[in-house]
Amino acid sequence: MSSYSSPHKDGESSEEKEFDLSHRQHARDNTTAKGEDIAVKEEVEDEYYKMGYEDAPMQDISEVKEELGNGYDGSMKIEEIDIKEELIEPMQEPSDTEDRQGEKRRAHSRSCSPDSKKQRPEVEEVRVEYEPEYDKSALSLDRAGNHHKREGKYWTAKMPHHRFTMDYERQMEKLREMVERELDLEDTGLFLDEEPDEEESEEEEEGVAQEEAVDEEEITDEEGRAEADDVLQISPDEDTDESNDEDEQQPTRYTEKQFIGKNKTLWKEVPPHRQRRTRAHNIYQGSPGPKGAARHAHAVKDCWSLFVTQELLNELVACTNIYIDSKQGKYKDQSKEKRTDEREMKAAIGLIYLLGVFRANRMNIEDAWATDGTGIEIFPTTMSLQRFRFLLRSMRFDDIITRAERRLEDKFAAFRKFFEKFVDNCISNYNISEYATVDEMLAAFRGKCPFRVYMPSKPAKYGIKIFILADAKTFYVSRMEVYLGKQPEGPFVIDNSGAAVVKRLVSHINGSGRNIMMDNWFTSYGLAVDLVKNYRLTLVGTLRKNKAELPPQFIATRGRTEYTSLFGFQKDVTLTSYVPKKGKNVVLLSTMHHDAAIDESTKEKRKPEIITFYNSTKGGVDTVDQLCSIYNVSRNTRRWPVTVFYTILNVAGINAYNIFMANSQTAIRRRKFLKELGLKLVEDHIQHRKTNPHLRKDLKRKIQHFSASKELPPKRHREDFIQRCSLCPRSKDRKTRNCCQKCYKPICLEHAIHICVDCSAQSDEDDSVNNEDE
Repeated sequence: MSSYSSPHKDGESSEEKEFDLSHRQHARDNTTAKGEDIAVKEEVEDEYYKMGYEDAPMQDISEVKEELGNGYDGSMKIEEIDIKEELIEPMQEPSDTEDRQGEKRRAHSRSCSPDSKKQRPEVEEVRVEYEPEYDKSALSLDRAGNHHKREGKYWTAKMPHHRFTMDYERQMEKLREMVERELDLEDTGLFLDEEPDEEESEEEEEGVAQEEAVDEEEITDEEGRAEADDVLQISPDEDTDESNDEDEQQPTRYTEKQFIGKNKTLWKEVPPHRQRRTRAHNIYQGSPGPKGAARHAHAVKDCWSLFVTQELLNELVACTNIYIDSKQGKYKDQSKEKRTDEREMKAAIGLIYLLGVFRANRMNIEDAWATDGTGIEIFPTTMSLQRFRFLLRSMRFDDIITRAERRLEDKFAAFRKFFEKFVDNCISNYNISEYATVDEMLAAFRGKCPFRVYMPSKPAKYGIKIFILADAKTFYVSRMEVYLGKQPEGPFVIDNSGAAVVKRLVSHINGSGRNIMMDNWFTSYGLAVDLVKNYRLTLVGTLRKNKAELPPQFIATRGRTEYTSLFGFQKDVTLTSYVPKKGKNVVLLSTMHHDAAIDESTKEKRKPEIITFYNSTKGGVDTVDQLCSIYNVSRNTRRWPVTVFYTILNVAGINAYNIFMANSQTAIRRRKFLKELGLKLVEDHIQHRKTNPHLRKDLKRKIQHFSASKELPPKRHREDFIQRCSLCPRSKDRKTRNCCQKCYKPICLEHAIHICVDCSAQSDEDDSVNNEDE
């Protein structure tokens, strides 16, 4: 990390190196404090005697610790010491006994040093520039005798070497680590290789001259040794030449420009080092599409049954019958109290889908059952208007007997079980693509509901808010969650913050490497970092301008021209501010992008790639809402569980269509898909209704026409035609050999219509076209 080579000479022993560097520092301090012109060599001897070292190579650790105080604890652990003014206290005068011991030690040092004339600086002082607003307090750090303090805009550290310190290179690295840790500047690139400034101050030139003096090959006189003992200052903007074996010139390091948020969050102006390999959190190894049993669903009804399963239908029928039984005896007509079954419930759901296909979901229901030619024929053919209304009123999704008890701790008790099973089916039948969107959708409702919300930006304004995780490409709804507000105390109390909602919605795709798009209600700096580290998911979203992590430069618009961008970088997070027009800017946060790339396709607008990517993938949930509104099945109701049920039917139609399109070889429009789904759901009930002996003849003819499984009777032989006319009164007892060519009913010539062959063929073509349109 350091750009300086060690000043140690090869000829010196390790003990002598550490002893010499440590005690020359003390000697220099004493000389300066007393104002006496004492030779450095003599001061080293005095300091050595003062420490009490003998010829033994190692002193007891407890004695050294006692001498150094809190500066060394045996574990090289950083300790914070409140040293405001002085760095090292002046040392005491050595005694006579220490003088004699020092003479012996000095003689031993001369004999062990082959190059005794070459000396090195005993004290290395490192000065690190920092921004004043980063500093919280004037703290001093002590690490094995290394004292540090703040002076103006520098951190200054005097580092005496002694036998228990590390080598010079490692001490330089540890110093920078301590400064960065104290200033909360870890991983911010405080020391980066940069080219030096062309203009240098006079102080910097003096510092370079001092450093060149240190690199002299020989220092023979007192004056030369004093120059070597001068403090080595490392300024962020000056060139430093350290002598080493190869005489290589090291690059200069300086502090790059950074942006600071309100809570001291740091953002670099320059992007981080670009990796050759794609980051792990940007790799998606899954295969989007149907999974499990959904891969084998090819029919329209089978695709829909993956979501509204047999279990859900049985639950719906059972809860509805419980309610019907509770209302026994309240109707004069006992036929209205008849229990329902699965076949009839499917038919009612099919009619609901058909109302959405015909855009009749909000119209008066009587108009759909009209018999004056303005109604829709499939509705009276399937069931009566009276029965359909009764089923809508009686439809329940939980046991009403135990609902009051469950409601005490859960506002969503009336629909929770049904809703959770449906969401599980959505998760288990489809793998979404690498891009997903999180957003809210409003189900319009103005009745009484404990968690109804008001959203003025939505067309309906009042309703039930539902959070959705949807595929940004196919618009498949993977997960939903209803916003319930503040729940009563109990097991259903959850955090409703945006970050907590997103984590719950993406829990089933944890670790998949997908990217999540969201708007500014969900996006936050803490959520982005958490998703990358703990979920291996990336995030791209707009950011509100009141966030504490935003620097002021990214919020202000004054002085910024149109179509300009500003970027801030961290290790895993990128921040951008773009000005689409004068006086307005938009701020986005991304953990997927790590550069300042501009999308060239935007031409003069020069939009960042982060913005163009967000615009192309942000509309997943909005598109789902739009698809629901086109063929919406929701009807006016005063019960909020029915409103949520209508939303489930809309989502089930969208998801089933995605499964069908993935498995089918031919593409069809969603309108035809939903229409066929509705007809398939009513088919079984129509066939069963045909067996009712009390059904009117006109209804029987309609049932025969709309029956999907209609089978034509075999063609009769002439000898079988002698029957009574089906249209003449029985009193006439008119026999005939003629029959209708469509229904094969016997008819006499009075009720027959004569038509030529050509007109008959044209009539058959018209009938086939009408059947296709319906």
